[in-house]
Amino acid sequence: MKILFVASECVPFSKTGGLADVVGALPKVLAARAHEVSVFLPRYRVTPPGRVVIARLTLPLGSRVHHPAVQQGPKLDGVRFFFLEYPPYFDRENLYVDNGK
Repeated sequence: MKILFVASECVPFSKTGGLADVVGALPKVLAARAHEVSVFLPRYRVTPPGRVVIARLTLPLGSRVHHPAVQQGPKLDGVRFFFLEYPPYFDRENLYVDNGK
C-alpha cells in the first residue's frame, strides 16, 4: 500500500507538540510492514534544504496565488520525506529540533 502523511511537524525535523512524535513514529512502523510511506512537511528554517524536485507549484489560496517549491529530503527507516519550501509561511525559528544532542 502507498501511504502519504501530510503534517505540520515531525521528529527529527521539527517539533512543537505531540503530533511530531506520532508523525515521526507511525510512518516507520508502516514502512517496516512493507508499505511505501512518504511524509510531506513544511520546510522551516531549521530544516536542512533538500534536492528540489518541483521548482514551482501554483497554489490558489483564497484570492491569492502562491508558488512554493517541493524539496526531497532524506529517506529514514524506509520513509521518504518531502518538504514544501515557502519562506513567507514557513521561514521561522520557533521550532524545537531533536538532533540527538
